[in-house]
Amino acid sequence: MVIVKLYGGLGNQLFQYATARSLALQSDSLLKLDASTGFEGDFYKRRYSLNHFNIVENFASPQEIAASRHIREKHFHFDPEVCTLRGDVYLDGYWQSQKYFKPVQDVIREELSVRQPLEGVNRKIADEMAETNSVCIHFRRLHGV
Repeated sequence: MVIVKLYGGLGNQLFQYATARSLALQSDSLLKLDASTGFEGDFYKRRYSLNHFNIVENFASPQEIAASRHIREKHFHFDPEVCTLRGDVYLDGYWQSQKYFKPVQDVIREELSVRQPLEGVNRKIADEMAETNSVCIHFRRLHGV
């Protein structure tokens, strides 16, 4: 079984899910999510956000988490050792490299499609974006600065 600790914003959760899902698929293991502690005391009030996507939401029990071998991300760049992990593992990190899930990118893309079709103003904006060259910019704002 592969369990992944989820925390941070949506982007972080997407990387965490994709890496764990890839590892589970490649080792023919079950994937479970841990959203039980990663959001407590979050300064930005972030919360679990993957429920908007076509993923299978299996949440790990405290017993499953305790029985797993905990793997903490060593650094913020790709670690090829992670791709060779087998057995019951608990992933704790950001895992921000597409190299972790590139072998199963088509599955990840399908699962990370939005569950509900866009409606109203969101549909209108999406249609406008599809008809022209579009750019998206994300600004990270620092609180109190």
